[in-house]
Amino acid sequence: MNLVRRQTAPSWIPSLVEEWLQRDTIQYPAFQANQRPAVNIQETEKAFILDLAAPGFNKKDLVVTVENDLLSIGSEVETNDESDTTYTRREYSYKGFRRTFSIPENVEQKKIEAHYNEGVLKITLPKKEVDKVTAERTIRVR
Repeated sequence: MNLVRRQTAPSWIPSLVEEWLQRDTIQYPAFQANQRPAVNIQETEKAFILDLAAPGFNKKDLVVTVENDLLSIGSEVETNDESDTTYTRREYSYKGFRRTFSIPENVEQKKIEAHYNEGVLKITLPKKEVDKVTAERTIRVR
């Protein structure tokens, strides 16, 4: 059995880590890029169902639009950044966001519905009724 002597880090390392943990990470652009809600999309026989995780938002703050075969979901929430509150660590913020998705050709755009419940925005994109294709048959020539 070999024992390895533990090497201690230089004294400046803990101070850098502590300083980084005390920063308000939301204010940095690199972190803001990742501040968009997660989305699950499923396809059924009759529709596409999009679930967007948006906890902390009010139903009136969410805007869903359809234009030029694009579905846009967004929110513009006013934040009070002038507050005197100083955070030791801040991992969430209810700021605005925008997500855009292409709508497939087989979606009935006029029948798209959206419902917000318990922090999840559920958008149903019903598929168009497609004419049933009849099976090929051979016609006997007389």
